[in-house]
Amino acid sequence: MKNFVKLMTFILCLSTASAYAQSEDRENALVEKVLQNMVNSSSMTVGSYISPAYLKAHDVSPSDYQINTYSPSGFTVDQNKGHGVVVARIWGSGHSWTHRLTFIVTYEDGSYYFMPGRAPSEYSYIDPWYLVETNIVDQVEEKTSTPSVTQSRELVNKILYDMVNDQDDFGTSARKYIAPSYYKKEHLDKYDYKINYYSPKGSEIKEVRSDGIVTAYIWGSDKSWVNLLTFKVVMENGQAYVWPKGHTDNNYIHPWYEVEKDVTYEGPKKGGNDNIKKDEKTELVEKICYAMCYAKDDFATEMRLYIAPSYYKRENIDPFSYKVNSYSPVGYSLESYSGNIIKVKIWGEDRGWVHELTFKVVEESGLYYVMPGKYYSETKYVDPWYSVETYVE
Repeated sequence: MKNFVKLMTFILCLSTASAYAQSEDRENALVEKVLQNMVNSSSMTVGSYISPAYLKAHDVSPSDYQINTYSPSGFTVDQNKGHGVVVARIWGSGHSWTHRLTFIVTYEDGSYYFMPGRAPSEYSYIDPWYLVETNIVDQVEEKTSTPSVTQSRELVNKILYDMVNDQDDFGTSARKYIAPSYYKKEHLDKYDYKINYYSPKGSEIKEVRSDGIVTAYIWGSDKSWVNLLTFKVVMENGQAYVWPKGHTDNNYIHPWYEVEKDVTYEGPKKGGNDNIKKDEKTELVEKICYAMCYAKDDFATEMRLYIAPSYYKRENIDPFSYKVNSYSPVGYSLESYSGNIIKVKIWGEDRGWVHELTFKVVEESGLYYVMPGKYYSETKYVDPWYSVETYVE
């Protein structure tokens, strides 16, 4: 029975989740929207929030049901675990009670919805959440510590990546990078403020110090302008955040601690090809490389979703018995793209080593996957890349 459940879960993920097509920021935004509606006592329609596949499976009409809610005074989105799983907390006035809600966000027909965790109730209500833990002990005390160099680098790399590649949503999605204690200290409502940003074409970290200070270059097209940003990274409750220098009267928070404009770029050239076209194939490869650099903890299991199902079938191996192989780079760059072959360079600290990975992207059942070059039966790992050339620089 357990194997059957695992198999069905895997099929569901491959056929409906299409995680690389989903945006964690938009998943979080949907959760934030429904929780804000709960706080504001705003009405919500079933058809706008509940998975059409769920409604079809239960043979119910959206107009015959209402969305179940609580009446909290506040909320916070704690974690996006990937694959649409988002964990949040809600609480009553004065934290008199606190519940933890786990949501599963699906992507269907170009829109985001919630997959409820139980059948519609006999009282014509449908839960938007998948799981609820009531009356938990809420941790309100902030435990601070000094970030490691790796933690500081990873956080600032994420911020810079979003600033370059997600400018449309950065103002709201980057709220998650700001230290919670900053909002508390300044008596700010997190959702009243947007996060300030530039509109760079590229970025590069210049220096990471052991005290959490990180300096980074950002630049415009052809480096027509170059600014040097300084970030102050802090740890709160085991999570890395940036501590802003301040906020503006028009409700913007600066994620950097200092900025120096129109500087001379002095960092080493990282390589990469800025002319590579961006499409679903490159997005898939970039997602894998990004996770390899900045989401190492869950890489071995989370990346199973992107391995071609036909490969497991052809090699007659159980996808749940194998983990996905990886290096431990601190950066990457797309080098070339031809047909379904995408070449990427990855490197270690100070480019002490540079490898070139070749990815082969295939389409199966309308979704894109990477085709591995080999697997290792002794250690039960499979490579996400098709081939690798080590120490190319």
